[in-house]
Amino acid sequence: MLHLIHDATEKGAQIVCGGKRLTANALMLQPTVLTQCTPDMQLHNDEIFGPVTAIYVYDTEAEVIAMANDTIYGLAAYLFTNHIHEAWRITKALQYGIVGVNEGLISHAEAPFGGIKQSGFGKEGGADGISDYMYTKYVCMGLNDIAPNASL
Repeated sequence: MLHLIHDATEKGAQIVCGGKRLTANALMLQPTVLTQCTPDMQLHNDEIFGPVTAIYVYDTEAEVIAMANDTIYGLAAYLFTNHIHEAWRITKALQYGIVGVNEGLISHAEAPFGGIKQSGFGKEGGADGISDYMYTKYVCMGLNDIAPNASL
């Protein structure tokens, strides 16, 4: 995480808050918000599993969707809007396994959890999650060739 923050600030990002370890020897990082982020920063192209948020500026909806989808990863995306039609249009266009609309806590045990692209294949949780642990067997039996009183 520190390497990603350093790379971003070297390329023009500004730290709004955080950006350091909780203590000198800690393995935990302060929650960090970076502004003025651009696609040439490593954090734009890595799947970040840490308390780091990158803020980007965009001009059009098409531009921000293209920027969000320009990654080999696709676990989760988030958007905040007051317009239901905008929410549906954008969630349909986002190439992510999970999308949170006006919500940051989006995983639930009863809902499928998983990404697309390099963020994984298949789902955990919910009705979809059990399918990865089951085998489907198809049997097609022609009954004309079985003796009428044969026992199975």
